[in-house]
Amino acid sequence: MPERSYRLAIFGTGSLASLFAVRLKPHVQLTVFGTWEAQMDAMRNGLTLQETNGEEHTAAIHSASWNTFKGAPFDIILILTKAHQTPSLAAHAKRWLDQNSPIARVVTLQNGAGNIEILAEAVGREYVVGGFTTQAAMMVEPGFVQNTGDGKIVLEKDEHTPRASEEIAGLLKAAGFPTEVTGNFSTLFWRKLIVNATVNPLGAILGVPNGFFVSDKAPSDVMRHLTAEALSVGRAMHVVLPDPASMEQEIHDICSASAGNHNSMLRDILRGAATENEAISGYIVRQAERLGISVPYTHHAYQLVRQAENGQLQPGPGHQLHPTT
Repeated sequence: MPERSYRLAIFGTGSLASLFAVRLKPHVQLTVFGTWEAQMDAMRNGLTLQETNGEEHTAAIHSASWNTFKGAPFDIILILTKAHQTPSLAAHAKRWLDQNSPIARVVTLQNGAGNIEILAEAVGREYVVGGFTTQAAMMVEPGFVQNTGDGKIVLEKDEHTPRASEEIAGLLKAAGFPTEVTGNFSTLFWRKLIVNATVNPLGAILGVPNGFFVSDKAPSDVMRHLTAEALSVGRAMHVVLPDPASMEQEIHDICSASAGNHNSMLRDILRGAATENEAISGYIVRQAERLGISVPYTHHAYQLVRQAENGQLQPGPGHQLHPTT
């Protein structure tokens, strides 16, 4: 357990942010920041988390707006928003992080790539801890969130102050999240990015749950191309990654374990919200262009999801998944 009660801010009011808020509330001095007024009002009255075993926990959460908050700065800021919101949040993180704290850190557990770099530019790389989580959650209505799949958290080892990442991991473990601190973060992060770049756009385009990708109807050849392209870009960026067969097996295992889950990209499209396409497939496309690597399948998937976001394509079967050029 941590030695003191830290002041912790969560940036975000969506499903994951809400789940983390309820679990972290007993262990820190907590404030949640966001712009979803209905959810923030519900948090103040009592936010309920239903765990996978049906147990429910309710906690009144202090929520606030970045622009009107009058309290002291925070030891830890946990970013749990969509990736496209990171640029606008970076200035708030700089303003509200107490850099005099011995554990002053901005921690990102967001999907996609590029978040660490954006936050580091604002607050300094020494104050940023990169991470990711496989925890799943679903917002049923304002004030009520469901845990839809227990997962783990992976944090990068803090090279500047090793105690910082270990202390943060202790907080997360105390709140019920299995947490690992690793010096091999880039490999693990890219493996998750490759899974997302293979499964998420296809699930969003076809409108199917993860289990579809382990069925006999799965577009296996397209999946292999997406995986291979992402692997080639990661390796060109000097990331140590598994061979294609091992990566394909990892994706298969993840889809099997989460067979009934509709990925977040599909859920975002169905509710008319912005996806994390830019931070997943878009990131790989941009890095491939910089490195002179051809990624036609990833580029095609990226464009199809953009069309779906714009309402020009409805998720469902029958879409041309192979690039035409």
